[in-house]
Amino acid sequence: MNPSAAPEIHQSKMTNPQSSIADQRDGRSDGRGKLSPLPQVLLLAAVLSTLPFLFGCGRSHTPASGTAVDLPTATVRIEAVQRRGLPTTEEVVGTVQSRHAVDIAAKISGRILELPVVLGQTVEEGDLLVAMDSQEIQARLEQAGVALRQAETDHRRVESLLGTGAATPAEFDNAVSRVHSARAAVAESKALLGHARITAPMRGVVARRNVDPGDLAMPGQLLLRLEDPVNLRLEADVPASLFERVPSDAQLEVRVTGVLEPIPGRVTEIAPVADPATRSLRVKLELPPTPGLRAGQFGRVAVPLADAEIIVVPPTSILARGQLDIVFVVEQDQARMRIVRLGRERPEGIEILAGLEAGESIVVENPAGLVDGQPLLAR
Repeated sequence: MNPSAAPEIHQSKMTNPQSSIADQRDGRSDGRGKLSPLPQVLLLAAVLSTLPFLFGCGRSHTPASGTAVDLPTATVRIEAVQRRGLPTTEEVVGTVQSRHAVDIAAKISGRILELPVVLGQTVEEGDLLVAMDSQEIQARLEQAGVALRQAETDHRRVESLLGTGAATPAEFDNAVSRVHSARAAVAESKALLGHARITAPMRGVVARRNVDPGDLAMPGQLLLRLEDPVNLRLEADVPASLFERVPSDAQLEVRVTGVLEPIPGRVTEIAPVADPATRSLRVKLELPPTPGLRAGQFGRVAVPLADAEIIVVPPTSILARGQLDIVFVVEQDQARMRIVRLGRERPEGIEILAGLEAGESIVVENPAGLVDGQPLLAR
């Protein structure tokens, strides 16, 4: 055996593993370092399995149920929406007030003994409203009466002495003055005594009662308020920009909360100057006797403006769902729900401020049974 061949064999054995590793890293396909084809097949199968998912994410899906085809055809009455030239108005708020109202206040101080009226009670002119304690005033009246009798006695004595020259004219004048002063004191006491009993100055209804029997009333204190329940008017503050559209003696439409029908109001008073705080003028409109109309109710007066092109639909075409108002618009013989914004209610119908355009057709009867997308048949 050749001794020099042994090292060569050993070196060949040491370098073959390194060559195999390098072949695997470089992807060589020689017989010594070739990879198995199984991992490449598995990787390709995994990529192919994800392709349907990737391409399917961008597709839109149609629900299997709930389409218009599944709904029954509804027979409805259809009407085309049109714009109409109608007069427009601007509403101004106001309050219904009585044309004749009286505040009953105390003129003397004293404890209330009688108060025979209650809220809402109708009283006639001259009926007793309040009776107050008058013992102190009665005592003052008696005292004034005694002083008057004494002054009249002194007057007669001085007058007789003046005839004999025993009294001077100045003494006689003083006696006359004392008589006049005593008579004035008696008249004052009688007047105060009359204020202890307060009677109704007119026929009306007790609209306010601020005291009860036993309360101590002071001069100027408001005790009761009487109002005429028949003769009423609306008082409204009209903006200065609308002042020219409210002529005197004009007839304006008034709507009052609690009264179904509008009330014709006649302008009777207009303030000559505007309120500097609100930039408005106080306008008073006389109202005719109307069932359900009471003082203190909230009202609106319609101030006429120029004509405008507006959309009006029948009230039967509007459906309320929660806080929304909707109508059903006909599109390709199908009902399409449309949210609308309503305006004022007019004799011609209800104004539509937004949500509809002229030329569109809507369902005008029984929209409650329809659903969005339901086929329609016009009758």
